[in-house]
Amino acid sequence: MAVFACVFTAGITMLACGEEPKTPVSYNVILPSSSEYTITADKETASEGDVVSLEIEVTNIAKEVESVYANEVVCEFADDVYSFVMPDEDVNITVNLKDKVFDEVLVDGQVEWALYNPNQLATSSEQYAEDTIYINYTEGVNNPEVTVTSTNQAVIPDSAIGEVLDWDLDMGSMKAYSYFDIDLNQVTVGTTYLIINVNSDSVTNVDATIIKKIDVVEQDDLVIDTWSTSLTLDLSRLTSYMFVNIQVFDWDAQYGSTMQTISTIGSPSEGDGEVTIDIDYVPYHRYRVSVYVNENGANKFFDIDDTQGTGSSISGYNQYIDGYLTFFEDGGSLTLDVLTSTHS
Repeated sequence: MAVFACVFTAGITMLACGEEPKTPVSYNVILPSSSEYTITADKETASEGDVVSLEIEVTNIAKEVESVYANEVVCEFADDVYSFVMPDEDVNITVNLKDKVFDEVLVDGQVEWALYNPNQLATSSEQYAEDTIYINYTEGVNNPEVTVTSTNQAVIPDSAIGEVLDWDLDMGSMKAYSYFDIDLNQVTVGTTYLIINVNSDSVTNVDATIIKKIDVVEQDDLVIDTWSTSLTLDLSRLTSYMFVNIQVFDWDAQYGSTMQTISTIGSPSEGDGEVTIDIDYVPYHRYRVSVYVNENGANKFFDIDDTQGTGSSISGYNQYIDGYLTFFEDGGSLTLDVLTSTHS
């Protein structure tokens, strides 16, 4: 009996006579689903030994990728892509996230976090309780597009952040600052970061991001640092009046804080006509000063001369400019000259 054998060689493959080539076995790449990230693979199925690449985009702004596993094997990471070599079985992908660590960014180019913004917010159940946040533009920005996001939605949800508005610079398209309110009825105790992006591609090319840590506390736990300052008003020009009303109002008053308005009565003819008021001044806040009398049931306000006191262009000045009183140091003082001209 004769025995015959057939051998076919193709590359390194040897087949017995009559056998068909083996088809490589494909295995499934099983991706997870999540509301905190999106994941895509360059292959839905792969054979043993194939390299599979994964791209992951974290949509939760407060999270970042900690590790990615293909079954029990850690995926390699290079050039923003995760990868693994396909084994001879189906692979389940696991994505582990961790809390993202943020560093505060208070100045980015010509965009600045306003120093008179609060560092803490206080919860409230009272109607219309809100704090205003300002973003200043040192050079003016043309029609900025501003987005605001809270990294901890349980502390400050996006629904608590009001519409972003702009203030015109010389009534044109250039904006001096943007601002928005935070509804204190919707916030809860905890810590979050506000991430504020300012973008403008018109006239001025701006793409800046401000990051600020915000603590939300109960109203009784609100801590506001103050400086001991004094304001002297020279009323000697108003000797035709026996008494005048003086009011100092914190324009940037934070909701839940105390002593927002100081009111007193001064006599222009008493002594040298000067009246001094001690102010627990909140650093960097802007204060309004009003001097007025009531005549025939209507208030008549007197003008106050702009004044620049001690300080420097670097640190700032104790000053009353354009209707705002600001101090730059603890223990600061300033004297203002009240004029006889009046305004409504």
